Amino acid sequence: MSVLHFSSLLAVALLARAQTQLLRGSCSFETDSCGYTSDPTFAAWTINAEGRFITADSSYFGENKKYVLVSPELELRDWSCVRLVYQISGSGSLQLHLRPEGENFDYTLWTAEKPSDSWLIASVDLRNMTGAYQLLFEAKPSRAMGNSVALFEIHIIPGYCLGKSSLLYLGYNVVFEVAFNSPRGGYVALDDISFSPEFCHTETEPAFDPSVANCDFEEGLCQYYQEQTGGSVWNRVSVKPNVYRISDHTTGTGSFLLANTRYTSRPGYVGRLFGPSLPGNHKYCLRFYYALHGFMKIDNALALYVYDEKNIAQEKIWTVSERSKDVWTEVEVTYLKPMPTKVSFVSICRNFWDCGLVSLDDISVTLGDCRVTTGPLNPPPGHCSFETGDCGYTQKKKAKKGHWLRIRGQTPTSYTGPKGDHTLGVGYYMYIEASHMLPKQSTGLMSTELRGSTGPHCLIFFYHMYGSGTGTLNVLLHKVDRERLLWTRQGEQSVSWMKATVDYECYTRHWIIFEAVRGSSIRSDIAIDDVVFKKGPCKDPGDSIPYSGFSENVNEIEY
Repeated sequence: MSVLHFSSLLAVALLARAQTQLLRGSCSFETDSCGYTSDPTFAAWTINAEGRFITADSSYFGENKKYVLVSPELELRDWSCVRLVYQISGSGSLQLHLRPEGENFDYTLWTAEKPSDSWLIASVDLRNMTGAYQLLFEAKPSRAMGNSVALFEIHIIPGYCLGKSSLLYLGYNVVFEVAFNSPRGGYVALDDISFSPEFCHTETEPAFDPSVANCDFEEGLCQYYQEQTGGSVWNRVSVKPNVYRISDHTTGTGSFLLANTRYTSRPGYVGRLFGPSLPGNHKYCLRFYYALHGFMKIDNALALYVYDEKNIAQEKIWTVSERSKDVWTEVEVTYLKPMPTKVSFVSICRNFWDCGLVSLDDISVTLGDCRVTTGPLNPPPGHCSFETGDCGYTQKKKAKKGHWLRIRGQTPTSYTGPKGDHTLGVGYYMYIEASHMLPKQSTGLMSTELRGSTGPHCLIFFYHMYGSGTGTLNVLLHKVDRERLLWTRQGEQSVSWMKATVDYECYTRHWIIFEAVRGSSIRSDIAIDDVVFKKGPCKDPGDSIPYSGFSENVNEIEY
């Protein structure tokens, strides 16, 4: 029995068991393409003359390099599992992508490269999405393929999922990508795509939400609390932007926790900050940021313990290993205990001379191992922390002296630039070295091409403008025929990283440019980090607080 004939029989059997009318997005390609269209920018897909499948034929490849098949608009109203039957013959790969409406980036959900002589089943969880999406099938045949053909036989059966019959009106855009890389070529066959509101695997469904232990301390202490004996050691404070003391990590103008160990009522103490209790038998990834100031010895400055429900310490899971030098530093800790537990941040002060200031901010907890969960080293599309590279950002103009540089640690010139990056404290960021430029000389860092869409978008990034000769940082919207200014800051702003949020709309393809203009002196280093593009208007006020230059009291702390 041929592969395609067996596929068709399987599809018919599944359709009979579903016993329901196919929903929008379903297609067997028996008579037409069901509203699926080829993206005119790339090579065109064709319906096989005998029906039953649609092809990406490399013999018509030309200079377009790939094929993109776009579905009609769909909707998803609940959590969902997507299952598909597929086969890879020869050398090739199959990828599953997701394109939400109104966003500039696609999301890769699943990929397969191993060839098989039989049909295989893949299951992928699609979680908590709202709004409209599309299905996209993207093929990338190898140039060395000759006349081989990529075959797709597609039957989309919403509501059917391995014995469960439950209907769901689709609302997303899934992309299947095929690539061949051998001279001999091969084909990829895809069949029987089904969607269900149930999880693909019961073990992937969390029984609770660990984000109850998240806190950025902007509105209060969340579910964190101190032990009742000995008074408050940890206090929620806000530092006005200035050039002498770092402010919070979240926005640069918000709040964080401070253990002010030198100004307590007694010379020695132990201060414990407890988090909420979380269920046992789960692996947790705990992330937080800390900073130290004024310590002669850091042995007891800050440590992290796991306590049980009876407030008995089970294990010390982390402690400060080196001085952080007045910069926010990220910590990731993975832990697993059989019983319900809570974490405790512990700071010990034995005498006045050995103590200083301990700062804590942006605590988050997720399920799983920190090494495999999404973090700064594997950010989602539209996010760039510059930890592994430049994310496709390029110099708009190649100047002989002035250009953006990727660096970690402190910039070479004293009294200007950050001491570390915003993402990790010890990671990478982009900056201009003012000593290599002339006054008023500018340089632009350009994003990859954004496809544009209807509705508002939010650009979020962190910037650092510290130095007596600091110039100007602009954000420009660049289109093929023109540019316009979206956001600007001029002069020294703070010794801390500051958060910027920029609302903009653009319906056509465009680029975002970060333009830095050198100030009057070499103390004009300007830096950016943690760039994020999001759909919809900016909800976080972030950079909305009007501020430029020094505070009247540059060392002021508000409790």
